[in-house]
Amino acid sequence: MSNQFASSADLEEKKITFSQLSDHCWAYTAEGDPNTGVIIGDDAVMIIDATATPIMAQEVIRRVREVTDKPIKYVVLTHYHAVRVLGASGYRKEGLEQIIASKDTYDLIVERGQQDMDSEIGRFPRLFRGVESVPGLTWPTLIFKHEMRLWLGGLEVRIMQLGRGHTKGDTLVWVPAEEVLYSGDLVEYDAACYTGDAYLSEWPQTLDNLAALNAGLFAGRLSDEVGKRLTEVRRDVADKLIRNYALGKGVAVGLNPVPLTDLAAAAGFDVALVTHLGHVYGLPFTKAEAGELVLKIAAQIALLMGAIWGVNVLASALKGISVGLSTALTAGAQGALAYFSTYITGRAAQAYLANGKSWGERGPKRVVEDILGSLDRDSILRDARAEILARLRN
Repeated sequence: MSNQFASSADLEEKKITFSQLSDHCWAYTAEGDPNTGVIIGDDAVMIIDATATPIMAQEVIRRVREVTDKPIKYVVLTHYHAVRVLGASGYRKEGLEQIIASKDTYDLIVERGQQDMDSEIGRFPRLFRGVESVPGLTWPTLIFKHEMRLWLGGLEVRIMQLGRGHTKGDTLVWVPAEEVLYSGDLVEYDAACYTGDAYLSEWPQTLDNLAALNAGLFAGRLSDEVGKRLTEVRRDVADKLIRNYALGKGVAVGLNPVPLTDLAAAAGFDVALVTHLGHVYGLPFTKAEAGELVLKIAAQIALLMGAIWGVNVLASALKGISVGLSTALTAGAQGALAYFSTYITGRAAQAYLANGKSWGERGPKRVVEDILGSLDRDSILRDARAEILARLRN
């Protein structure tokens, strides 16, 4: 009976594929051979598992160079097995700066790296046809415990251990922004697991940890999506409220024939609006709190729009001089100004609430100033006047 491994008779060439998984992530596979992950960041490339020999690594490099000329600065070892790591030196001429591995993987290289190298060269003759190009054991230059994060320009890469399984050094490489995970031999598909270094009793729990990580990531995404949608709904509801209250105030001011009291009475619209917005954002105000906020916003509007407020007061005074006969002449203009002031008050209160009842470091003046600067005042006043006059005619 032969004592050879079945893999020693595997001499048939495999079909190589180089597949894009996401915007920055690629997979180099060959029909069940140890695969290689490729992450192309903004300023560098990361290789996950280096192939069996530097000669074999040249084929990976050729495929990478078809899509980018960025330096290959990082090689990550998902575990210590020779077929995965002995090709690392092949990347030196491509800009290699760090060979990254877990402390557990480093310890295994120290303990039995040479033994595994000798064994796998004998067991995988096809993969080690270029064995003469291997300079010796692959030694990590950057060693981590549990987890590390690395940035390829603006692309975050998380390198982590979730437990022991295929070996005690099993390492995962995760690209959060694109939801791509490289798992080494911790996760096997359509293949018999090599268990010479395995922790069979712990492997299922490690896979459960991986599943929990995936569930947590999904929950986080779901929470983000729900939060984003809630923000959008609140903004839409708040926008409609602000416009409705502004129109109501504009019409009320236009209809009121009593001088100056229309301006004072109309402030009640602003307090009611702010109170209503507080409920929309789940941050309710007392009437007194809403009144204080309206006064604070009004003070900033008065500072930034003094001339407009002067026209508003003049129009109100004109009503008194003409004993209300000038209402038809001034209603549209004054109502439009009232509309505009409530619109700005609502937008400022909305910004305050969206920031958790806070003006932040910028303060109320900058918030109001930015809102005013972002609006086409003449267009808003023109449209408001036309709508108010249409309501008054009816």
